[in-house]
Amino acid sequence: MRLKLDDYRQRSIQQLRLRLPEVIKEPNILPIIEYSLFASSKLLRPLLIYFLGHDLFNLPLEALDAAAGAIELMHTFSLIHDDLPAMDNDRLRRGKLASHLQFDEASAILAGDGLAIAASRYLMSDEYLPDTLKVALNQLLTKEALAMIEGQWMDLHPKKPLSLVELDRISQFKTAAMISFSAKAVAIIAKLSTNQANILADLGLHLGMAFQIQDDLLDYQQAKTPSTVNYVRIIGLAPTKNHLQLHYQKIAELATTLSLDTTGYLGLMKFIKNFLPLALC
Repeated sequence: MRLKLDDYRQRSIQQLRLRLPEVIKEPNILPIIEYSLFASSKLLRPLLIYFLGHDLFNLPLEALDAAAGAIELMHTFSLIHDDLPAMDNDRLRRGKLASHLQFDEASAILAGDGLAIAASRYLMSDEYLPDTLKVALNQLLTKEALAMIEGQWMDLHPKKPLSLVELDRISQFKTAAMISFSAKAVAIIAKLSTNQANILADLGLHLGMAFQIQDDLLDYQQAKTPSTVNYVRIIGLAPTKNHLQLHYQKIAELATTLSLDTTGYLGLMKFIKNFLPLALC
């Protein structure tokens, strides 16, 4: 019997709480890191790893813990730095004061730096996976993290006028790269064929794109002032909804080409719907 998403959330948090003090032994920076890391989160990236790996490809949870924890550490680093005055200058994150307001700007920068470094250390110090897989996963993690950083730079320095093609490119780097990591990581751990690994990578990419488009729609619906790099602002409300639908349809198509039985396919689509409710509207 497969675990439910709430169980995966609990496992992700428990594993991080268990291993983080072993990875980050520095007493001053650890509480600042924990403040942001353990705030309320959707945990999409680790959940995607657990679901794909355990439910679809029958991997033991222990084989997935390192990648799930590492991607959440790297993601939290990006959030702390995104909130800084020099970046998005946000006051709230995950329902709490942003790190630089709860502590101070220098502490937030250092906490983000620590998380980025700790992500690789968390992965490489795992005792379950063989070294070959850990090295491959670490190379993938740093590659996608650098893509995310590039995407954030592009977001802060958008071309004018900003076209849909360029906006998609920003989203692919800024958001989809890190979500795609989760799918690619499972392919590495499961030692999938090149064909199946490519399908899974494409699925992760389209999920990441859809997730960003949905986020832009939510900002619009919640009457937030959208940034200049926002789908609704660039192409309008109806075209943005259509764009989201195209990515959702592509996810559904890709899912049919994975070597899944009916139960696996339906389970995957149910998982996707949990995170893309606006795609069903």
